Amino acid sequence: MRPDGSRTDINLAFAKITETGQDSQVTLIFEAGEFVGYRMRSGFEFKFDDRDEAEKGGDQGMIGWSRLVGGTKALGAPRGQNSGDHFVYGVPMINRPSGGLLTYDLIGYTSPTIRDDSVAPGGFDGKFAVNFGTAQIFAGLEATISLSDSVYQVSSAGGVLAPSISVLSDGRFNGTIDLQDGLGIACNVGDCRFVYNGFLAGDGASHAGFAYTIRDDADTVVKWIDGSAAFAKGEVTGGTPNPITKTFRGVRVNEGFTQPVAGDFGSALDASANFVTRGEIQGEEGRAFRITGYADGSSSNKSALTEVRIKTGLGDSFRSIGTAKNADNGALGDVLGWTRWTDGEFGNIQGGNRVLEGTESIHYIYGERTSGTLPTGRAEYAVGGGTRPTRVDGMGEPGTFEGEIAIDFATLKMGWDTIIGMGNDRFNFLSAGGLDDLSISVSNAGSGVYNFSGDGTVISELGRCEGCTGTASGFLSGKDGRYVGFSYEIGTSDFGAIHGVAGFERADLAGVPQEITRDEQVINGLGNRKRTIGFTDGRLSEYRGLGGVSGVRDTAKIVDFGTAADGVINWSRWADGTATLSTASGPRKVSYPENGGIHFVYGSAATNLPTSGTIAYDLVGNTSPTLRDGSQSSGTFAGQMAVAFGGTPKVGLEFDVGIGGSTYGIATDGGVAGAATGGLDIVTDTSTGFTFHTFRDFNVAVTGSGPVCVNACSATIEGFLAGEGASHIGVNYIFASSGSSMIVEGAAAFGKAGPGATIAKAAADNWSSWTAGTNDLGLNAGFGQLSRIGPDNGFGILSADSIRNFKEKLGPNFSFR
Repeated sequence: MRPDGSRTDINLAFAKITETGQDSQVTLIFEAGEFVGYRMRSGFEFKFDDRDEAEKGGDQGMIGWSRLVGGTKALGAPRGQNSGDHFVYGVPMINRPSGGLLTYDLIGYTSPTIRDDSVAPGGFDGKFAVNFGTAQIFAGLEATISLSDSVYQVSSAGGVLAPSISVLSDGRFNGTIDLQDGLGIACNVGDCRFVYNGFLAGDGASHAGFAYTIRDDADTVVKWIDGSAAFAKGEVTGGTPNPITKTFRGVRVNEGFTQPVAGDFGSALDASANFVTRGEIQGEEGRAFRITGYADGSSSNKSALTEVRIKTGLGDSFRSIGTAKNADNGALGDVLGWTRWTDGEFGNIQGGNRVLEGTESIHYIYGERTSGTLPTGRAEYAVGGGTRPTRVDGMGEPGTFEGEIAIDFATLKMGWDTIIGMGNDRFNFLSAGGLDDLSISVSNAGSGVYNFSGDGTVISELGRCEGCTGTASGFLSGKDGRYVGFSYEIGTSDFGAIHGVAGFERADLAGVPQEITRDEQVINGLGNRKRTIGFTDGRLSEYRGLGGVSGVRDTAKIVDFGTAADGVINWSRWADGTATLSTASGPRKVSYPENGGIHFVYGSAATNLPTSGTIAYDLVGNTSPTLRDGSQSSGTFAGQMAVAFGGTPKVGLEFDVGIGGSTYGIATDGGVAGAATGGLDIVTDTSTGFTFHTFRDFNVAVTGSGPVCVNACSATIEGFLAGEGASHIGVNYIFASSGSSMIVEGAAAFGKAGPGATIAKAAADNWSSWTAGTNDLGLNAGFGQLSRIGPDNGFGILSADSIRNFKEKLGPNFSFR
């Protein structure tokens, strides 16, 4: 049964011999049971009295369809039975579903016809689906239209499993789908396309219909194909269960998963070299392609985004997070990061706002280019972190994700095998051939950019996703192609479209620290240096400063390594090998003995210092003190420190150094108890944009009568405050008698004393993330300050006494120019 002529609110779509379109709030006109036209609300009527209804149908008084034949062509020529005007009409949608993917079965159609009557009417078969979200409705269609020997396969982006056609709140929709140019009887000139107009109808969107035209750019329209189709909501009955028993290496991202936080990116520009999103409505919001703002929070994890730069089609603009929130944000190796925006509102480029309700999310993943040497054969990747998958409609709770990726670098082919959990079901989403027969091409775009995209199959564990598919895209990132950024969207019957992003890491490098760069302080007995280049476990391989100053470990071993407070403070010694040290005068190679070496303490700059009070610091770790010439075994170290905070903070210290069977004491005036009166001044320097809090003195008293201090002995002390609230102190010491070749060196780290004192972590096989100092986003791309070695004359030049002191302390292996 069709809708009757008593209603004035009917939606109608048409594909007539003269035009394709739709009208709303119309009254249907029937005569003798046949549809003959419709009346607009204005009273204007479209009537086709000279035509006959060759095809008709309807369902439950909700929807109907008609094909009218007859009448005349231009210049009065009669129209035959092989053409016609096609209509589909229905009552308005009410009580729209609140969420989920609804599938629709074809219940009727008008036979597609060509406008010049030249061939007999053809056939139509198709599927339709609608994904109801909290803020958006999306429709998807798949159809086969055949006419004579021409066959057209039509599918909207994502098809019926991941609908993408935007539907208005009243249920109407329209658009164009590109078809293969030059295909079939209807497309001989220019762009071939499927033009459609339609609507959702009935209580709970029980029905849907659309009229369509297949056309090209020809000046005459006689070869275009017209038709209409009607659908009714179907039932999801499910199929045979498909138990998923496979397991994967790597992690499983779920509600209890703790995201990795190595996100101290070198620069926003570098981290945006690859940028992929899921969940954008690009027509209204543009396409994000670059990071332009980070959220406040952990200084070492910049994966929470506050603003992105977007392409709008008419230039670039910006998208700010508004009241939305970051969720599931994390990072790998300081080169790959991800997050999702959810639970809030942000503005779009058309001047309106998008509200992310429920779990509706925009997922972002981004990363630096590849560098170094890529593998030459097969490499396998396991999940290291990612966002929890969410439904496009925002319904339900976030799900789970796990899986593996494989890439053959010889052929640049890749594949994936993943499991996405949602609700009471799990979905195995894998590329054609999975991990055994790699089928997805990896594109080398140049300059270290490698990306991929492709489709895959989706298998429901409960058997409720017959014929489901999905799509994925992503990129390689990091040194030696260590990471893969992966984004995905799958279609399901019960939950609609599901999407998310994930970061993968090469399985053969799991547990192996990666080399990364940090902007932080380094004290090594040669004054302050800035920017460390080391590994994700905190081990130092290189340091840099201004004016061409740098040091690179060559064959020297890293010994006495330790780290505290997740990398806020670190210490180590290069020994038993060579290193290359550079100044403005050029590089030189230095050889270090096994029992000697260069001592380092390094870590993040202190922030939010206390404004008053004296705080005690306990030893959390140290390098073993050594003689510079390596002539004796390394020694022992013990000590404590205190800082008297105020307008000019001061640091007091008491050290005991044992070496060669003798013990030496190093202390400031009054020691720890006298920090406020006899301590070393802590200098704050912000001259280059970074804020460092450092101290130094070239003449701290040393006690003891061993061979190192046969004459009057003094120490050079250099150090810095580190961490939130000055939680830690790093210090380096050198002492000897005047003119002696027996020079003792060492480094140590201290943490605030008391119940909350930080405990050092042993340097073993725990490759935990090395988090360290930070600075404002705009400063990440370049070097910051090198903390002053300490000219006291105000001219930026060391005094003659200071130079003599340095020469004496540093010995014959160093020179001043």
